[in-house]
Amino acid sequence: MEALAAIDADAPVRRLGFDVETISFINGKGRPLGRIPMAAPRADGKLSQMMRRTDLYGTLADMARQRGADVHHGKLSTQAVTTRQPSAGQVRRRNHRRR
Repeated sequence: MEALAAIDADAPVRRLGFDVETISFINGKGRPLGRIPMAAPRADGKLSQMMRRTDLYGTLADMARQRGADVHHGKLSTQAVTTRQPSAGQVRRRNHRRR
């Protein structure tokens, strides 16, 4: 979330999920098997977030498009090179189809 916050993109992602402190395990009959923390406690008190992966991917792709990025599916990015002009916001990429 800190990486998304750095580019002002964390709020839409936070709305997708819910905070999770622990995860519980149960067997096929519903009997509890145990409970463990999702992550080590953080000094700032923030918790892990649980969300559907497809929702996360869709939201990130939508935000990228809104910011002018081309989004391609079914391709494997094998290289990204940033330009020397950070204000230009350009990344050259070479994509290959997945096999």
